[in-house]
Amino acid sequence: MNSDRSTLRHHVAYAENDKPIADPLWLDTVNVPYGGSVDVIMDFTNSVIRRMSVFHCHLLNHEDTGMMAKIL
Repeated sequence: MNSDRSTLRHHVAYAENDKPIADPLWLDTVNVPYGGSVDVIMDFTNSVIRRMSVFHCHLLNHEDTGMMAKIL
């Protein structure tokens, strides 16, 4: 796997709490505001994530409530 962090930027957040983000960027991590939402577009054309990927929350107790799943 390429260690260049730019290869890990597979999604762009384009809206936060249903409002467009002025300058969306390709990221590898998105902060979701408490009680809020973030809409993202994911790029599955990159061979690093083309097969199976996992989305997850970095708050471990959220893992058991649906904030971690495979994307096949």
